[in-house]
Amino acid sequence: MKMKTTLLTLALFVASTSMAFVTGLNTVTVHPTENQIAVGGEMNFIAILDASDFSTVSKIKVDAFITDLQFDGDGSHIVAFTDNNDVHYIEVATGNVIETLSSVFNVAFSQELGLMAAYHWFDGTVVVYDLNTFKKRGSVGSSESVEAIGFDPVDQHLIIATDEHEYMD
Repeated sequence: MKMKTTLLTLALFVASTSMAFVTGLNTVTVHPTENQIAVGGEMNFIAILDASDFSTVSKIKVDAFITDLQFDGDGSHIVAFTDNNDVHYIEVATGNVIETLSSVFNVAFSQELGLMAAYHWFDGTVVVYDLNTFKKRGSVGSSESVEAIGFDPVDQHLIIATDEHEYMD
């Protein structure tokens, strides 16, 4: 865990530098098994970088501004959330998009549980997906407008905040 914490701290430092601002860097995530980080943002691609010297290992083209990234449990796939409200499930080795979810307003990740929650604004549901298979694990509907979703960092419960209430599952 210390290695992941150190890499994430280093990645966040790089993301906050003026160089990152110029290149439009918006999100950083740490590879779960390799000494690598993935970065994304306005540059419309995911850069996989060696965490020791920040050299480019690979680039994966995504035709949109990347707002959030998360690796699956073994790092073979990465999930990219974009500003056009799409979520792409991508095979890291090939750069191939395996699946795309559309009309997603918000995402939340739990690396510990291997889950991603996505709020689909078109039908008002929050759907939970397995990060390793990208298969649907469950869903919950809301008659209220969902403002935010997230996972409780202690108990890993899914939290859904609406304009009126907060729900924990």
